[in-house]
Amino acid sequence: MFDRVIGNDLPINPNAALKLKNAIAFESSGRYESALMALDEALAIQGNYLDAWLVKAVIFGKLGKCSDALKCYDKALEINS
Repeated sequence: MFDRVIGNDLPINPNAALKLKNAIAFESSGRYESALMALDEALAIQGNYLDAWLVKAVIFGKLGKCSDALKCYDKALEINS
């Protein structure tokens, strides 16, 4: 998941991949706010990082923030429909 090619065939930035990996670890331990911060950092590095948008959507869904989750899913669809 962390090294796959996305969107317009740009490789994933290793720093963004590390932030996503950290976010998944935070999410697994129930630290959702820390996970969201790590995802925001990943997306600041690489805004078209599909996996980061998808994980962010899932976390928002778990938090009951459905509107925010839908925005993330919409962004993911813009990147790769």
